[in-house]
Amino acid sequence: MREDSTNGNGVATTSLFCVTGMFLAHTTMALVPKAFLGAKIIRGEYRLVDLTVTQVSGLLKVNQAYLHAALRKTPHEEALITAGVLPLIGPVVKRLPPPAPASPQERLVQAAAELGGIPSALDVLAKLETAA
Repeated sequence: MREDSTNGNGVATTSLFCVTGMFLAHTTMALVPKAFLGAKIIRGEYRLVDLTVTQVSGLLKVNQAYLHAALRKTPHEEALITAGVLPLIGPVVKRLPPPAPASPQERLVQAAAELGGIPSALDVLAKLETAA
C-alpha cells in the first residue's frame, strides 16, 4: 500500500510503502527478498503498520500482559505509572478463606449480644422454657 506524505510546509515528500505486521508474520518470501525488505524497512522506505501485540512485545522484549495493561491506561495514568506513583499491574488480591464454623458457645455469645446482653438472653430462654 502506498502512502503519500507531506512535510511540515505541505510539500509532498517521498512516498512510503506500508507493510503490515500480518504480512510479515505470514509472508512466504524467500530469505533474500526478506532481507531486502528488512533493509528497506530500516532505511525508512517501508513503514511498519498494524503490528500485533505479540510482534511488539517480542520486539520490545516485554511481557504481553504488561503491554495489554499499558494499552488500557490513559495518558494521565501513564504519567503516574512512569513516575512510580502507581504500579502498571496491581497486586493480586487473594480471597479470604471461608470462616471456620462457630462453636455452640460462640453462637450463644453472638445470640446474647444480638438480644442486648445476658439478662435479655436469660429472659428469652425462660420464656421459651415456660412455653414448652
